[in-house]
Amino acid sequence: MPGKLEGAVSVVTGSGRGIGAAVACELASLGARVALLARTTGEITEVAAQISFAGGTALPVSVDVTREEQVRLAFREVRERLGPVTHLVNNAGTVAAAPLADMTLAEWRENQDVNLTSTFLCSREALADMLPRGKGRIVNVASVSGVSNVSKFPGFVGYASAKAGVIAFTEALAAEVGEKGVRVLCVSPGAVETALLARVAPGFQAPLTPARVAKIVAFLCSEDAGAANGSNMVVWGK
Repeated sequence: MPGKLEGAVSVVTGSGRGIGAAVACELASLGARVALLARTTGEITEVAAQISFAGGTALPVSVDVTREEQVRLAFREVRERLGPVTHLVNNAGTVAAAPLADMTLAEWRENQDVNLTSTFLCSREALADMLPRGKGRIVNVASVSGVSNVSKFPGFVGYASAKAGVIAFTEALAAEVGEKGVRVLCVSPGAVETALLARVAPGFQAPLTPARVAKIVAFLCSEDAGAANGSNMVVWGK
């Protein structure tokens, strides 16, 4: 029986590990042909091998998603080898944690570039395929750190600002392209059991797993999500 995403081409950024790898595997299990975009060539190659072993189709593409020309070339490779993009999951992210009084401009820019600028660059490329066809779905992975009226952590000013930007980006782009058949949605998880969390919060016990978040992202990529557009789904626990 064909999967519900059979025939789709799904691009997942930051897909070498954690949430991104789980999302790539989940989408592939539903029949999508998945392009894995990340700087970590060895990791995305390994994830692609796992998908292929399970009977899916995966294309690892080594790229720095904060670099405009690299992103353009990466999406060109995806189109040439897999076809036009159906789904984009903007998952690439990082935390350059530092108190604002001590934060360097480089740390500020790292937060903005990896979390937010990459979302802009990749979404623009995906829309080049989606708008002419009148369909497509973009799912952005933000964080509860970017959600209003949620407690914040010291040292996360740069990260929280960038993720708030991702949420606002989602809402604004949804208004811009929704009537043209493209849906733009956002997922804001709480703490997720990843290497990134272990680095910035050693010993913290996360209530969420990457696989759980991946199920939600896959739902938003599917037709089961219907006409939902511009929404931010906050995910707290198991």
